[in-house]
Amino acid sequence: MNGDFNADLLIAVFCIPFSYWQVLIFDDQRWVFGSAMCSLLSFLQGIAVFLSSWTLVVISFDRWMAIMFVLSPSMRLTRKRAVYLVLATWAFSITMALPLFLVAQITTTGGIKRCDEDWTAVEAFIPGVRTHIPNLMHFFWILLLLSEPFLTEKCMV
Repeated sequence: MNGDFNADLLIAVFCIPFSYWQVLIFDDQRWVFGSAMCSLLSFLQGIAVFLSSWTLVVISFDRWMAIMFVLSPSMRLTRKRAVYLVLATWAFSITMALPLFLVAQITTTGGIKRCDEDWTAVEAFIPGVRTHIPNLMHFFWILLLLSEPFLTEKCMV
């Protein structure tokens, strides 16, 4: 199975059913699945979204490399490079979604329980965590993509 199929399968299993239940069945967006499921599903939904979008970025990057370096066999996507990119995409997605596991919690407003993100405790220790760290991670990922042919050529021969 390819990476994009796995990402879309994760979205179909972890995002759609619970969002459907929360938004359409209970139009006040109440959460009935408990605190553990709130944290776990926020984390899994984050992984699914990051994985789906970054898999498309990797596919686009591969197509760009194939067009730009058509006569350069050393720049082609090999099996080792593909495994490297799939593993890097999964690792990046899990790393980016990990804070969601920590900040997702049940809040009660007007007697209605909701699964929300509360970043105040994290912001107290790491100011700007919601903006600066994700921006740096995305920048790092783009650098990783651009350096991938050179890294895998030397590391995975």
